[in-house]
Amino acid sequence: ASILGMTKANVQYHLQKMVHQKLVEAASRKHSEGRGRPVKLYRLRREALENDYPALCDLILESLLAGGPPQQTSEQKMAVLGEQMAKRVGAMGSMIQRLNQLVHFLNRHGYQANWEAHQHGPVIFFRNCPYAALQQKFPCLCVMDGEMLRRTLLLWMRPDRTGDNPARKQPFLCRFSVESGTPEKLTG
Repeated sequence: ASILGMTKANVQYHLQKMVHQKLVEAASRKHSEGRGRPVKLYRLRREALENDYPALCDLILESLLAGGPPQQTSEQKMAVLGEQMAKRVGAMGSMIQRLNQLVHFLNRHGYQANWEAHQHGPVIFFRNCPYAALQQKFPCLCVMDGEMLRRTLLLWMRPDRTGDNPARKQPFLCRFSVESGTPEKLTG
């Protein structure tokens, strides 16, 4: 409350209003230091997170209008969309510059992404999937994301949906890491 320059009562009022509007939900309780009630922690509800349906619809329409072999699998079609997304990222420069440009693009499109340097190469974390509402019906959407990363970074990337890990400061929905046993860099 003090950081926001508001009273505790005012913060509680606004939090309750956001709970009623189904924008946030109580996540857990944290024991306060010393005496007193436990501190209630809140988080955004999945439904309140951003989505990127307009961009996805734009890509799908472009792809459908351009045609393509009818015998392509769903995964192959999503890989084509991922390649088109990589062109929109337009990342250039060193690996670090491309990673930063990629994360900037992803965050503009609702992924809440970040990257970390690891021993075997960069790891990219998504804390939100802008297509989460469609994911169960169309699991091949992950192929599109993976292909976008692969084409932008010129690295084979492997998805890992292990999700919330209590040891991590920030939980994630999906992680992409450099795939072992494949060429380190792609040529195109």
